[in-house]
Amino acid sequence: MRAFIILLLFSTTMIGCFDALTDYDEVLLDNEFDLKINHFVFIPSKGIHIEFKNVEGDSRCPIDRICIWEGNAVVVLELKNSAGDKRMVKLNTNLDPKNAEFYETIISLRGLSPYPQSSEPINPGDYVVRLIAMNK
Repeated sequence: MRAFIILLLFSTTMIGCFDALTDYDEVLLDNEFDLKINHFVFIPSKGIHIEFKNVEGDSRCPIDRICIWEGNAVVVLELKNSAGDKRMVKLNTNLDPKNAEFYETIISLRGLSPYPQSSEPINPGDYVVRLIAMNK
């Protein structure tokens, strides 16, 4: 009986850990979606996970300033498929590339928020990307 209780507790703990690892949103092709930094989504029809890793650089012109050039931000995404293949990609808000191809799927950067303000630096954890995934 003691072994059964230990096995039951172990199994419950493992199921809880598995659920934590699979905490993600599912998204559909051809629909824009938002993704917070260090979070990921899953595209079931393609078996692809997309994780927003970080913003590598953000030189966008602050919303409360007048600039000669609008600037650019670089976002880093990790793309994985169900076979375990993965690739890191860097997409730009205003320069190329704005799209990445991964296993017959095009992932396109549609936006990055929040927009900079000269009086307030952006906390890296506050970034959210807007993406869309489409068939190639």
